[in-house]
Amino acid sequence: MLAHCQGDAAVEQYLNALEAAYGANPSTGLNRIEHATMARQDQIDRMKRLGYEPSFMTDFIYLYGDAYRDTIFGNPRASFAVPFGAAAKANLNYTVHSDNPAAGMPLNPMRHVEIQLMRRCIVDNSIIGPDQRVDIQHAMRAISMHAARQIGLGESLGTLDVGKDADITILESDPFTTSPDKISSIKASQTWVAGKKMYG
Repeated sequence: MLAHCQGDAAVEQYLNALEAAYGANPSTGLNRIEHATMARQDQIDRMKRLGYEPSFMTDFIYLYGDAYRDTIFGNPRASFAVPFGAAAKANLNYTVHSDNPAAGMPLNPMRHVEIQLMRRCIVDNSIIGPDQRVDIQHAMRAISMHAARQIGLGESLGTLDVGKDADITILESDPFTTSPDKISSIKASQTWVAGKKMYG
């Protein structure tokens, strides 16, 4: 199951329904919470306990973080919006997504990595919830191995392992050594699908 849940009340209703239907750590597949924008700490902890995972939309911070802080929720709640850091600290695997084309932003996975690292709002250049930033390892896993697993393809995609499909993107710069605020500018020089070069 997967469902879009923005507010903490919606997350609570969905978690209650999932737990009633599936219990903890179901063998039937991964239950996912899309967006989980205003998930609380206790809900992050509950997802971890039950074996469910969130997929966060980074652009809620990038495009609307100032509105969350100044108009909609106020600073304390806005600082915990889209809680990458809380998920990482709870050892809760998560992914990120763009909701494209709804957000109107160009597709760029490295931009989503940068947002996880910086949590910078493009409107006023402010940092929204600095304690919810994550390190590069968590940010990269959110767009690779965890993403493949969340869509049921973890056995064939997401990591470089023997027996998996050779789907590879070669970047022009190393995101692990690039300044966090420059990661979105990293270009792909090549892409390979099933061991064949498709671009570059």
